[in-house]
Amino acid sequence: MDNKKINIVIFSSGNQQETISKLANKLESKSCNCILWTDLFTRKNNDAKYALLPILLKKIPTFDFAIILATPDDSVHRFRNGVVETFHSMRDNVIFEIGLCVMALGANRTMILQGEGVRLFDDLIGIEGINNNESLLSASALGVKCIEYKSIQDFSCLCNNIMTYIKHELQIFSPVVIGAACSTAIAYYNMFVKRIIQCLNNEGENKWTLMILVPLYIGDKIFDDISAYYKKEGFVKKTRTMNSGRDLSFYYKEENGIFIVCDIPTSIGASYQMARDILSIEAADLIDTNSEKRFLMKEADMFYLTLKKLLTNDLSSYNKDIILDRMS
Repeated sequence: MDNKKINIVIFSSGNQQETISKLANKLESKSCNCILWTDLFTRKNNDAKYALLPILLKKIPTFDFAIILATPDDSVHRFRNGVVETFHSMRDNVIFEIGLCVMALGANRTMILQGEGVRLFDDLIGIEGINNNESLLSASALGVKCIEYKSIQDFSCLCNNIMTYIKHELQIFSPVVIGAACSTAIAYYNMFVKRIIQCLNNEGENKWTLMILVPLYIGDKIFDDISAYYKKEGFVKKTRTMNSGRDLSFYYKEENGIFIVCDIPTSIGASYQMARDILSIEAADLIDTNSEKRFLMKEADMFYLTLKKLLTNDLSSYNKDIILDRMS
C-alpha cells in the first residue's frame, strides 16, 4: 500500500475552482492522485439539465479519501429558540456532498478544510463544548476530520497536515462504507481462519505456518491468478473433515519440516461484482476508465486492514506462525 497513489476527490463551491486546483497540484507532488468535482461531471451529451446525483453515487465510492473545502460563500439567517442568528456557511451543495462522502468512504476518510469564520452544522460540531481546533487531532471527536486554516495560500503547511492525517488513517478501516470488503473479511476470518487454526491444532501438526495473502488488486482474472500462484509455488489442495460444519479445503506444502498452509481469499471477489453494480448506475456520464481500478484497489486495501485488525485483536494467544501479507 505504501507505493500506490492515494486517490482523492476534492469538493468546493463553484467559485473556489482555482483554489482547489492549486491544492490538487500540491497534493499530487506528494504521491496523490486528485480529481476535482468539476471533472466528475463529464457528459455523453450536451443537455442543458441533467441529474448530478447519480454521478456522485457512482464516483465517490471509488476514491480513498475526500476533501471538502468549506468557505464562507453564503450568509445564513435563521430563527432558532426565539433567537435570530446570522452566520457564514458553506454552500448547500457542499454540505450535501459531505454527507455523501461520509456514507461512501467513512467519516474518518472525509476531511473538511474549514475556512476562518465558516459555521459548521450541528451534526459535525456535536454537543456544546465539543470542538476540533487542533490540526492533527484524531477524527474520533467529531467523526469527520476538520482542519482549520486562516489562509488557503499556505499550501505547504496545509498539505503537510493533510498527508500526516492520511498516512495515519490508511492503517485504519471503517465498517461504515459502500463496499463488500469489511463484511467479507469478517466472514472469511470467522469461517476460514479460525477453523483452519483449530484444524491444524487438532491434527497435531507440531510446526505449522498459516500464510494469508491478500491481492493488491481485484480484477476479472483474480481467480486465474490465484490458481497460477498455487501451482507456481508448489501448493496442493487438501480437504479435511471437521467435527462440526462442512469439510475444510486448503492449499499446503511441507518445507523443512514445517506444514505450510497458504490461502488467498477468494471471497474478496465479491467486491468485483459490487464495483460493477455501482459503476453501472446510469448517469449519462462519459466512461471513467480508472474508476473501476480505484474502487477495487481500495476494496483490497480495506479487506487487508480489516483482517489485520481481527488477527491482531483475537489471535495474540496463539503461539504459532501466522503471516498476513499482500500478493502482487
